[in-house]
Amino acid sequence: MPTQTRPPTLTPTITITPTATETLTPTPIPPTSVVETYCDNSKFLGDVTIPDGTLLAPGQIFDKTWSFQNTGRCTWKEGYTIGWVSGDVLGGVTRPLPEVVAPNGTVNATVRLTAPSRPGTYEGVWRLFNSKGEPFGDFVTVSIVVAGPGTPVATFTPRP
Repeated sequence: MPTQTRPPTLTPTITITPTATETLTPTPIPPTSVVETYCDNSKFLGDVTIPDGTLLAPGQIFDKTWSFQNTGRCTWKEGYTIGWVSGDVLGGVTRPLPEVVAPNGTVNATVRLTAPSRPGTYEGVWRLFNSKGEPFGDFVTVSIVVAGPGTPVATFTPRP
């Protein structure tokens, strides 16, 4: 009897053909050149008197003056002030700015203060206010060290 031969078995082969995939590249958004300018804004330019860390005698009266630039788009007129916002008030009171300040103009703002009677470090924070009483611009500080007994200190004579 003839022997039977099995027919060959086909083994399936899977062929993967790569397909092109679209790659999305984000388009960068160019920065805008629009800078918002507020009506009232200020930049602190520096301490004119009593730099931070000044050593004072207990109870010494002194004038602290800061220099500001008007970086807003509105003129600072009557009713604009420098006022205390936090920290040690040092006997200071809100004071009007001494002059009208147009945009980009500068002004020196001064408050009369009194060093406490106890030795130590004291710091107060002040800011400009518009005629509506709204604070604006940079915060500024007065930071003093009140000397202990027997410590020599410089004297500052406030203007009348």
